[in-house]
Amino acid sequence: MKYNDFGHKNVVNWLVEQGVEPVLPPITKFFINSFANWEARVQGDVKERTVLKFLMDFAERIVYKLIRKMESKIVHYPYYIPISDVHEDAKHASEIVSLIVQFGEGWGIPAEFAGFARNGINNVVSLQAFGCIANHIISKGIEKRTRELYPNLNLLFLDFDSGMSEANIFNRLHFMIKQ
Repeated sequence: MKYNDFGHKNVVNWLVEQGVEPVLPPITKFFINSFANWEARVQGDVKERTVLKFLMDFAERIVYKLIRKMESKIVHYPYYIPISDVHEDAKHASEIVSLIVQFGEGWGIPAEFAGFARNGINNVVSLQAFGCIANHIISKGIEKRTRELYPNLNLLFLDFDSGMSEANIFNRLHFMIKQ
């Protein structure tokens, strides 16, 4: 939802027009979370280790080597935030929710919230499709604990469905950015 202009009614572009610089988490994070997911399932006795740990570690090192190579081309960008280590993200997310929570975006959402807060990004909008497990269960379910750990974090949860009025969406966004 956060990467689809049509799906979120051009919220990202609207924020830019209001003088806000939106920071979207890199989509790469969604895929590399699988390394921490795999380990959490093994540690939580949800899944047996079917792949040798050193093979997963090797694959992870290769992936991060490619990521760092790509990032080396944009380090001069003043607002560049390097892709963080997925296990460090998992550690911060585990302070909010169990890493066994892997449906929808699972612990990825609290990891994003914690990552934003640790990088000084304190206004966070969670964009989810209406009825989406990720927003209704994860985002709203972790709100209290997230606010306890990161009291400066200002969270706004926006549910999108076909009947959602743009006036409602943009009024809520106006309220957030004017605070």
